[in-house]
Amino acid sequence: IYLGVPFYGRDWNIDDGPPARSIGFETAARLQREAENVVGGFSAEHGGPWFRYDDEEGDRHEVWFENAESLELKLDLAIDSGVAGFAAWRIGHEDPRNWDVIASIETPATPVSPLEAEPGSIYFHLT
Repeated sequence: IYLGVPFYGRDWNIDDGPPARSIGFETAARLQREAENVVGGFSAEHGGPWFRYDDEEGDRHEVWFENAESLELKLDLAIDSGVAGFAAWRIGHEDPRNWDVIASIETPATPVSPLEAEPGSIYFHLT
């Protein structure tokens, strides 16, 4: 079992309703700096950063996103739970500090030996 971790966030318009839009770390950071009526923080209960803001039309939004601190909590949980590893998606949307967190993991992936070929099987080495 692998733990899936997102490298993106979600921005919900809580006045107009779903769907939420996906946003990257840089967009979340910019909104948090520049939007009107911003309140938020880091939720210890949920293990992630969040904030609320008002857009140009006056609609209220709530944003939850991932940063290096939330990633570290998830990876610590994965290690403590004994899962085989983790997979991240939306690479390019992450907090740049995520790579420092990943590099600090003391249990790097171990290469798996190639499987023995069986009739009719196809094996792509190092994929």
